[in-house]
Order: sequence, then structure tokens, then C-alpha cells
Amino acid sequence: MSNGGWLFLHDQSDYGNYDQTANLNDIAGYLELAFRFNDDQVTDDFRNAGEPYQPVTTQFNTAFDYFGDRDGLGLDPNKTYTVPVKEVIDGDTVKVTFDDGTTENIRILGTDTPEKEVNDQYERIQEWEGIESNTYLESKAADATDFGKSELGGKTVDLVFDDNEPVRDAFGRVLGYLYYDKSGDGTRNANYNHQLVKQGHARVYDSSFSKHSAFIDSEETARANGTQVWAESDPANSSEIRDNPVDDLFFPKTASVRTATGGVSDSRVPVYAETTATQNLDGGYSYGGDIPLVAVDESANVAVVGGPFIDEGYEKNEGYSTDTSSYGNYPFLTNLVDYLADTSGDVLIDGGHGQFGADYGLSAEDAAYYMRYLEGQDIAFEGINDFTSANLDGARAVVVTTPPESFTQTEIDNLNTFVSNGGAVVLMGSGKTTPEARGNINSLASGLGTDLRVNADQVTDDTNSVATSSEVPETTAFDSSFPLFDAYTPGTSSGYSVSIPTISEDGSTLNDEYVDVKNGGSSSLDLTGWTLEDEAGNSYQFPDGFSLAAGDTVRVHTGSGTDSSTDLYWGRGSAVWNNSGDTAYVYDDANNLATEQTYPTNDSDSKIAVKTVNEDGSTLNDEYVDFENTGSSGEDLTGWTVEDEAGNSYQFPDGFSLGAADVVRLHSGDGTDSATDLYWGGSYIWNNGGDTVYLYDDTGSLHTDYSY
Repeated sequence: MSNGGWLFLHDQSDYGNYDQTANLNDIAGYLELAFRFNDDQVTDDFRNAGEPYQPVTTQFNTAFDYFGDRDGLGLDPNKTYTVPVKEVIDGDTVKVTFDDGTTENIRILGTDTPEKEVNDQYERIQEWEGIESNTYLESKAADATDFGKSELGGKTVDLVFDDNEPVRDAFGRVLGYLYYDKSGDGTRNANYNHQLVKQGHARVYDSSFSKHSAFIDSEETARANGTQVWAESDPANSSEIRDNPVDDLFFPKTASVRTATGGVSDSRVPVYAETTATQNLDGGYSYGGDIPLVAVDESANVAVVGGPFIDEGYEKNEGYSTDTSSYGNYPFLTNLVDYLADTSGDVLIDGGHGQFGADYGLSAEDAAYYMRYLEGQDIAFEGINDFTSANLDGARAVVVTTPPESFTQTEIDNLNTFVSNGGAVVLMGSGKTTPEARGNINSLASGLGTDLRVNADQVTDDTNSVATSSEVPETTAFDSSFPLFDAYTPGTSSGYSVSIPTISEDGSTLNDEYVDVKNGGSSSLDLTGWTLEDEAGNSYQFPDGFSLAAGDTVRVHTGSGTDSSTDLYWGRGSAVWNNSGDTAYVYDDANNLATEQTYPTNDSDSKIAVKTVNEDGSTLNDEYVDFENTGSSGEDLTGWTVEDEAGNSYQFPDGFSLGAADVVRLHSGDGTDSATDLYWGGSYIWNNGGDTVYLYDDTGSLHTDYSY
């Protein structure tokens, strides 16, 4: 230090029995420095990067010259890079080589092509309007790849970035447009990203990129013409899902609703939190009694909802711990839209003000399950980034979640014109946002002529909540005088009581393997269109016209036989139900989950744990992760995958099983697989500075994770 060197000391809190503060303070003492670390932990319930122990701040002492701009490292977002194409990996990923010899995977910005079969676990069928078959999408993945090879193979392209997007995505891939010579005249003026959409090989990825409107127009044309992947798109015949009367609602990370001057009057509140809920104030209005979560302003055609309650992150298929499909969030929101709107048409959701990628905001990319619900009601759901009159024309409502960026006066004027023509606006707040973002949505509310506001608080409930998470309160505190709590389509009420009393997973024959389904209701139940599924997605459809009398049970055998009123036969040639554990799901004819049963009931019977991570090996094979079966029976890991935070993925070999109490070591390098050692066969994976091991089962669901 006396010779001009710098010393950086980095402390951390005592979480996980880490306590090195005294050691670091000793260093400061030996160097006769004036400062010491405080032995504490700083948390922030509101301004954080996802959790209170990750505080975020903009409170800088600008007397220090540490906050100015400087020349960056890596790719310059303002520069065009002319690069040769080294490989077309698939339709929306291309590898290029830069002048310095480095190679990068370019993620084709604004597009999403179907996943190949090997990556099927990453496909979200709900994102593809009017398409309900993963197998069909897989068949179109090769077409998209072939198109990319025919257009870009062996060519030199111009890589250009978008001002509205980062240079890299969350997985480290470069995001950009590729311009190429399509006509052969030597001019690289064709946008490959746009061509993918125009030619029907891709859907538009609803992030905040600046060409979103033009891409959406091209996608709509391709869909209307049935071009390529859209040949089997038929939204008008999409299955109805989840359209039941609204018995309960859940509100993740929600704020309450207030007015510009204080509390909201009861006459404007259709939904309150339960009386067990509490407010965590961030300078907001304190309610002495019931806490409103939804409020309406009929004169302004505006509603304010406290939280982003159509966030697909709370879907079980997306890794959430609890099945939320029985909650009435989707029909409630759709009823709310129709209650406020005086016109018909699409429902739009804003993605042009930074919501994509914000923890507290949603774009269309974050609400695909609600899109699929609306399809079943013959309503289109589209992302909108540019609030022009042309883009708003033909819509019935706009949903705006908490925006990191403010609306311009021109955008507000266009929204007011939209409202004056009968359109509705639903504003969704968040209880875990920044004051600036909350200010943006409240400024929009003011500009729309309503006095409703998102409150500066977070509503939690330790008693009435989803998955025992107080930050996801549930409620049945409704004012039923509002016409918001029926199924959106009349006559779709379930009114049934179905259970699975028995699962025989280990039969000596296929017909000794079965599931019993019981009608616990007081009247006969028509099971036409109902399905029985396992965790892997194998599906059995009950016969047309099959009815189950009140109190009766029908046994669904895996094998073949003659159907009767008490016994049905799947007709499979192989077993369905895993001996080591599985879940049986029964869905009704609207694809609502009617009941489910998981076995074994003790989770430890089928638990693969991360035992050890050695991230700092001297060779690739000295870098490894140990997985231990802590259960009492073997586990078939066929189709299971391991990933790191960067998205690098390893798939266990077909037929590989891990016995009870056994451990297998997954090395990063090369070698010959055995019962105790497996080999990734690549480069270094696990970051020495910290990383997370994610283990996904063969359905793509997160089984466990381990951070170091």
C-alpha cells in the first residue's frame, strides 16, 4: 500500500454461521486504518434484489469520483460488428466469430423458435397461440434450424444491438439483430430476426425490444395465413381451462390500494385481504380495518389491483411448490375487464416500460397461462410496447403492471382516447418494488383521471396464504354485489367432488397396476373429456359418455380389457406409475385440476440431495458435484438434468439409477461413466466465487437446488 497499491476488504453478514468480521477488522487495525466493519446485517423489505437481505440503493455520495461513466469492456452496444457465421445451432441461436478470434452464441433478439425434442423440457406450450401439441412443435424445430442454415450458413453478417435491450441475456448469450445479404446483391440489409417471424418459423418474444410492433404485425400475418409453425394454430378451438366460479384469489407480493387522499370507500372495493392480514408500511396509508386489494373507478374505466396476480411464476409447472390452478384469478380478471370496458376485442399487456425482467413487473412473456385461459374464452392476449392509436385500436383492455420506466404524455393521451372509446385499463401494483416504479404507476393512474393509487406497503398474511408463504396471501373476502365472481362463461361451474383413494403402482401385471377414481358428490358425473395423467405427462382420456354415479369408484387399469362401469383400461403396453413415486392428476373437461394424489407420502422416500460441491479442482475431473439418494428406494434418473446459474446443462444417461443411500459423483471433465462416477465432458462449470446447482426431474420440475 505504501507503494501505491490498493487493498479491498469485503465483509458479509453472519448468515450460515459465517463470522469473519473480527478477522477483517484485525487487518484494518494492523494497517492503522480509521474504519471498522460493523457486526450486523442490513436488510430492506422494499428496495431489494428479490429478498430483504439483498438491499438495493441509489443513495450515493457523489463527492467520490466512483459513479461516472467510463470506457466499458467487451462488446460496444453502439457498434455494428461484421462477423462470419461459424454455426447455426438452431433457428434462434447462431454462433459467430469476432475479429479477435473469440466466438459467441448470438440469441436472435425478439424471437422464439420451437424447441428440439432434446430440449422439450424448456418448451412452454402456453406461449404458442392456438397450438396444444408439444410433439407438433418439436416437428417444426428442425424446419426453423434448416431455415437458419439456408439463410445464414457460410455467410458474413452484421451484428447490431437494440437500445432497449441488454447486450447479454441472463444466460450470458449475446442479444442482437443479424443483418445479412438475402438478395445476393452484396448488401447486408435483410433482418434475419424479422425473417424468422415473417416466414412463420418463430413467435415474437415479448421483451422490450424496439421493433416489437413490426414483429407482432408480421406474426399476426403469418398466423392468419397458417404459415409454417402456425399451420395448426387454431385459437378459436383452444380448450377451455380454469373457468370456474371464483371461490378464492391469491395475490403474490401485493400492496394494498388507496386513493390520492387516503383510504378507499367500501363501495369501490370488490376484494379485501382476510382479517388476518397485516400491512408492512413503506410510508403509505395505514388501514385500521379491512385492507383493500382491488378497487374500481367506473367513471374512469380503471381498476387497481395490489399485486401481479397473473404471474406465471406461481404455476406448478413453472417450478412453484403449490398447484394454484384452482384459484379464480383468471376468470376474476376477465370479469373485471368486461365490467369496466364498453367494447370487445383483445386484452393487451404492457411490456414497453421495462417490465420484462423486472421482479415486480410482467410482460406477455410472464403471463402465458393467462393467455391460454383467454384463448379458451375466444379472447386474444397480446403484448404491447408502443402505445400508439393503431396498436390500441381493436382492444377492450390494457393491463399495466408496475413499470420501471414512466409513461410519456403522448402515451397517456393515447390511453385516454382509448378509454373514451370504451376501453378499460387495469393497473397492477406490487408490494415489493421501488418508490420510483410505484410512482410511475401512480402517475399513470393520475394521468388517466382516477384517484386510485397503489399504496406504499406490502400486505402479508401468516394464516391465509399459499404454500405457507406470508408474502402470497389468499382471500375469500369478496363483495358479491360486484358481478365479478362467476365463471366467465356461464354454466361452467364444476360442482363436483372427485378423489383418488387408491394407487396400485407395483402390480405383477399391467392390469394389476391401476388408479381408483371416486365420485364423492351427490349426483352422477359425466367424465367425457376428463383425463388421468402422471408426472411424465402420460395421459388417459375417459371414454365419451362415461358417467360415474354418486359415491361410486371406477378403477383405471394400465393394461387392456373391456371397459365397464367399474373398470376402465388404458390399453398401454408398458407401465405408467413409477414404483419409486409419482403423482396421479385428474383433469376435468375444461382442463381444470379436479384432484391429485402423490405417493409415497413421505418425501424422503424419493429425495436426491446435493451432498458435495468441489468447485475449485486442479483438473476438470477434480471439479465435481456429489448427488446422494437420501431415500429408502432407488431412483431412476433417466431424463433428469443438472444445471448451473449460467444455464449449462447435463442430462443423466438413459437407464441410470441411483440406489437408496448411494452417491454418484458428476465430474466436469471426460471419462467412462459408471455407477459411482459420471462425466459431463466439457469445460469448467462451477464458479469458484459462488454458484447454484439445480437438479430437475424428468418432467422439468425443480427437484432440489444448492447454492454455495
